[in-house]
Amino acid sequence: EREALLSGHTGCVNCVSYSKEGGLLVSGSDDRRLMVWDPLEHSLLSTIDTPHEGNIFTAKFMPQSSNRLVASSAADGRVVVSDITRGVA
Repeated sequence: EREALLSGHTGCVNCVSYSKEGGLLVSGSDDRRLMVWDPLEHSLLSTIDTPHEGNIFTAKFMPQSSNRLVASSAADGRVVVSDITRGVA
């Protein structure tokens, strides 16, 4: 049985990753956006329009950044570091 459905991306979701303590979830998609979620409240906290020019395949919270920075990689061959508190890449 499904607990919740987190809707927001307009493309296929290719990756999801929890923060170290599990309080945040980041997802990356073919829409080239990152979305940060509160997995316990099932709510969208932040949407980041990245400069990626291809589908996002990996997104991870960066260690020692207090869950502020997310590194993503995409089909364009680039790695982008995004500050989720500002909603910018």
